[in-house]
Amino acid sequence: MQEGYIVSQGMAVIAFILLVLSVWCKKRKQVLLFQILGCSVYMLQYLLLQFCTGYGLTGAVINLIGVIRTIIFIKKVPGEGKYKKILALFLNIYIIATIITWNGIGSIFSFLTGVSSTIGHYNSNTNKIRFFACVTCMFWMMYDIYIGAYVAMFGEICIIISNVISTIVVGANNSE
Repeated sequence: MQEGYIVSQGMAVIAFILLVLSVWCKKRKQVLLFQILGCSVYMLQYLLLQFCTGYGLTGAVINLIGVIRTIIFIKKVPGEGKYKKILALFLNIYIIATIITWNGIGSIFSFLTGVSSTIGHYNSNTNKIRFFACVTCMFWMMYDIYIGAYVAMFGEICIIISNVISTIVVGANNSE
């Protein structure tokens, strides 16, 4: 059990490196591809934490939904009528997933990450994606504290710092 917890913390390092790399991409599609990779690793980390500690299922499910959502959002152009329906659909899926996987107050933080990242990924402007990534990281930090994912919490701090720096350095790139 202790080994699984240690492995889960190592997975958090890999995930946050992928997410830090994502914010340095100039094109929306590149940002989202790295987000898919990072969220996939985080999903596995939270599943492993669930098996080791009994906490992490909501985070794993929220990340799985986020991966599926991001794959769809890469292919859709923001602002299309059907796209707005997809946005609403995913927000409702997050509500249902949170209710089904409820494991205390931490589940609310995980739910809020899904909402904020969905709104962020809905944008075509990479700086708006970065901003909502910071908001999402703050909610993940609270969730990580609640479930004992301390390396992931540290990773969220690194992602926020990287987001701020990349916004300044990369600038206002509105590329698709």
